[in-house]
Amino acid sequence: VALAAEADEQVRLVPCQHCSRSFKEEAHAKHVSICQKVFQQKRKVYNTTEHRLPDAPELAEVRKKAARQARKGEVGIGATKEEKPKSTAWRQKSAAFRAAMKDAQVVKKFQKEGRPLSELPPSRATPVELDDRTQCPHCGRRFGQQQAERHIPICKGKMAKATGGGRPP
Repeated sequence: VALAAEADEQVRLVPCQHCSRSFKEEAHAKHVSICQKVFQQKRKVYNTTEHRLPDAPELAEVRKKAARQARKGEVGIGATKEEKPKSTAWRQKSAAFRAAMKDAQVVKKFQKEGRPLSELPPSRATPVELDDRTQCPHCGRRFGQQQAERHIPICKGKMAKATGGGRPP
C-alpha cells in the first residue's frame, strides 16, 4: 500500500486546455489531437429518414424534406417547432384557489373572535372563464360535472313541486 501511495504522488497530471480533463504527460499529447478533432467541432445531424426509407422514386420529396431539416439541425419530418402545446389556465386557477383559501381564513378568524359573520367582507368571485363547474338551470348553483348530473334531476323535481319556480340563475 505504501508503494502505491508513493507512485501516485510521483505521477504528474496535465490538464487538457479544451475539455479540462487531466492526463499523464505521455497520454496528454495523444489526447489533445483527438480532443480537438472529436469534441471541439459540431457533429453532423444524423438523418434517420434517409436511412429508414427505401430508394423508391415516389419518396424523393420526403427524402428532400428530411435532408432540408437535417441541414437546419432538426431531426425527422414530423412536427415542427412552430406547434405550441395548448396553454392551460393553471396559474390563474391557482391564484383563484389561494384567494379562496385566504377568504376561508378570514371566516375562521371571525368565528374564533366571536364576531358576527354578517360583518365579513364580500368574498372575491371566481372569474367565469376559470370556473369549469356546471350551473344548475333551476337554482343557479354551480357543481362539478358528476355532482351536477346527480343534482339537476333532483332540483328539477323539487322546483316543479314548489310554487314560484325557484331562484333565478
